[in-house]
Amino acid sequence: QVIDELAGGGSNKTAAIEALVQSRSPRAVAPIAAQLKDARPEVRAAAAEGLGQLGLAEALPLLRSSQSDESPFVRSAAVDALGLLRAPEAVAPIVERLAKDADGSVRQQAAIALAYLGAQQAEDALAAALDDKEAGVRYAALRTLGAVRSAKAEMIVAALAGKLDIRELTTETLAYDQRALRDL
Repeated sequence: QVIDELAGGGSNKTAAIEALVQSRSPRAVAPIAAQLKDARPEVRAAAAEGLGQLGLAEALPLLRSSQSDESPFVRSAAVDALGLLRAPEAVAPIVERLAKDADGSVRQQAAIALAYLGAQQAEDALAAALDDKEAGVRYAALRTLGAVRSAKAEMIVAALAGKLDIRELTTETLAYDQRALRDL
């Protein structure tokens, strides 16, 4: 019944994806992956998130291709899902989104996703993101550097301690998040 909902043009595709994710079955990958081509961004995003929640390695190439989706909502979901996979191979595509995506919400999610991975190899990219034009990206990069807890990350954060006004950064981040929510 769930597969039928996904195969048809039903309006409950996101619920069907969630049900398949709950099954935790590797057989759920193919029907969920098929939804990455749906016309609706919310369905594509739910499919990307679902693949990440399944946590299976075969989702990696599918999610990498979703990182170039036209919708920032889908790209953000794909980046988050790549982080959820916790696969070392996910670091490079996430860093690429952090450095190059045109949308601030995608860059912010990339910085957050790197925290899932504890990605010490992304420290330089996170340090560069501290100069991003969007406060939310800077805040997420700073938090992720704090979560990495390597000597290099601690040095980067310590060097910034006297330069950043955390209250200002938090206020800017909250304002950015409010704009992003309105745009959805």
